[in-house]
Amino acid sequence: MAALAPARSGRWLFGPVPDLLLGCGGLYALIFACSAIAGPLIRGQQAHFIFPLLVLLVSYPHYGATLLRVYEQREERRGYALFAVHLTGVILALFIAALYLPVVGILMVTVFLTWSPWHYTGQNYGLALLFLRRRGVEIDDTTKRWIYTSFITSFLLTFVVMHEASGLSADNLLSIYRADAIIFWPLGIPLEWSRVAVISLGSVYLLSLAAASRRLLRKSRAIDLLPAAALAGTQALWFLVPFVLRHAQVTTGVEPLDWDFRLHYFVWIALGHAIQYLWITSYYARQSGRWPGLARYYGKVSVSGIALWTLPLLLFTSSFAGGPSFEAGLGILVASAVNIHHFVLDGAIWKLRHHKIGRVLLRGDAVEPAAEYSGPGPWLPRRHWIWSVAAAGAAIAVAGFWLEEFTFPEALRRGDWVGAERSVDTLKWLGRDSAEKRRHLGRQWVDAGDDSAALAQLEASATLRPHPQSFTTIGQLRSRRDEWSQALEAFESALSLAPDQPDILRLARVAALRTGNAARAGELGARSEALGAETQGVGGAVSPSRDRNSSRNAP
Repeated sequence: MAALAPARSGRWLFGPVPDLLLGCGGLYALIFACSAIAGPLIRGQQAHFIFPLLVLLVSYPHYGATLLRVYEQREERRGYALFAVHLTGVILALFIAALYLPVVGILMVTVFLTWSPWHYTGQNYGLALLFLRRRGVEIDDTTKRWIYTSFITSFLLTFVVMHEASGLSADNLLSIYRADAIIFWPLGIPLEWSRVAVISLGSVYLLSLAAASRRLLRKSRAIDLLPAAALAGTQALWFLVPFVLRHAQVTTGVEPLDWDFRLHYFVWIALGHAIQYLWITSYYARQSGRWPGLARYYGKVSVSGIALWTLPLLLFTSSFAGGPSFEAGLGILVASAVNIHHFVLDGAIWKLRHHKIGRVLLRGDAVEPAAEYSGPGPWLPRRHWIWSVAAAGAAIAVAGFWLEEFTFPEALRRGDWVGAERSVDTLKWLGRDSAEKRRHLGRQWVDAGDDSAALAQLEASATLRPHPQSFTTIGQLRSRRDEWSQALEAFESALSLAPDQPDILRLARVAALRTGNAARAGELGARSEALGAETQGVGGAVSPSRDRNSSRNAP
């Protein structure tokens, strides 16, 4: 639909159907309705690669649309130099610091996740005003303040629920964004305060929405308010209603509003936001520059956006930079830096009061294109070099997607552990080494009877992201090889992560006895007895006394 030419009528950008579906949240409303009726069935039938594929094709390109808007033309680069150069440098410096200082990482992640709802809210608010003005709806200062109040109170309510005290121990946000010590850290607003704030903000939201609607209906037809009303409804479905229900601990039976499935539906929300962004930026680019055609424009924003997410993983992977692995923090730090950079640029470049932006978006005028990109000097790479590097980054991302979603799972399905190991090793060089995949592969090698291959994968997994299960299995394998000192070291590492596991205590005590460390064995035995540990073995564990060629099942 976005391939259509701009609508001849100034009331729409591309026409009523694409504008309502892509720009006003109609697609998410359809997903919401279908999921409310048959959510479990739809999720059960959804292919595992759908979300990663859509992120690659939709979400990443929307970041590229901002890069193209700011950096491609000399006029834009100069006009936004403070944000495009200086603040970008600050964000890069914070990202590098966060690789080695967890407190900086926590700060970046918390800022990113707190700012995200405001970024989405600001876009919905701006588009609501855009549609009203394109329809000639009179918006006086009072009406505009009521509209703004309805959007900002919905964000503030979301902010309060995100940062209330229960967030420190509850799954208050997205579990995918938790990575060892680098986590989202809520402010810890006391529950009695957050309750008052939610009630107050909810009341102001309803009052402001009613007042804005009343004033708008007095000066315009209801049909003219449809796009703005759709955006207000989108804002409510994305944030207001789920977070109010979360705060009140209310379960509605409507799956898209159920907090247990918040991560799943937030991915759909993020994709809806990205589609919305590509819809408006493609219109702006068509009207205000040398429009290369939709296919080429999409190709450029895709390559630049995907590269923006991929190249930092290559440059700062733990193998080279010594920071955390992708799963242990690098992934969320890249996401934080990329998004904060996006928020900073986006907040600067989309001001409807700006003369050129107002002409294009509010009146639909076409304007003369700015100067083409030109490198500022011989000491910086020219355009073709920049695009070559970006294309290489995008190609690497596509290769990584294919390895993760198809090659590795298919190798596991066939029982081709060598092929699966080769896939994981390749992902390592693409910046996406996986402790979870290596731990799973290590268990498969145990079952296959190859202790050496199992140890290699499990030790690599534990290095990437320490896990008690990995260390326990390493200790059992070392015990079976009579390498009791290494076994005790592995069990001690497991206990440092899971100190009250009776089975690990028992295994560690045996290893301590075999190394002649009677004192340590006594300590471990006392702790085990205090926990009421039973003498039975670890369920499904590798036993040191079992035959080396027998079937094995690691925990």
